[in-house]
Amino acid sequence: MKNNKSINSVKCLECGMILTSEYTHDFKMCGCPNQTFCDGGNDYRRCGGVDFGKIATYNNETGEYVQMKV
Repeated sequence: MKNNKSINSVKCLECGMILTSEYTHDFKMCGCPNQTFCDGGNDYRRCGGVDFGKIATYNNETGEYVQMKV
């Protein structure tokens, strides 16, 4: 299902927390040891963490979270 609005969101695969950045410089980070984060809202997409293999990014085309490739 395609959305007209882009969503900047990631899911921490270590703790299961979903983080969504809604506006510029809206930095969000989970509290688990992987420290998964996202930032930028719809202006830019920045995400990361200790282990990229434990992060899934939101795919706006499919509406699903997809694990990052390391």
